[in-house]
Amino acid sequence: MARREHAGPEDRVTPAPAPSAFALSRIQAEGWRAGRLAAASDDAAATQADGLNPYRTAAERDRWRTGFDAARERARR
Repeated sequence: MARREHAGPEDRVTPAPAPSAFALSRIQAEGWRAGRLAAASDDAAATQADGLNPYRTAAERDRWRTGFDAARERARR
């Protein structure tokens, strides 16, 4: 099998578009909801928050975690 030296257009990966502000707000709300459920159950879920986070991109993961942490902090008050 011959090896290609140059990548063709079919080999290029197009990055996903950045999520909109609205999409990020919904992601933060999902993190909030998960944080409220974790706050109601136990503190072990807080240490596993990264495993609970269903998102892949940094922006989405950060916003989800922001919501999660805010909900847990609010529950402690």
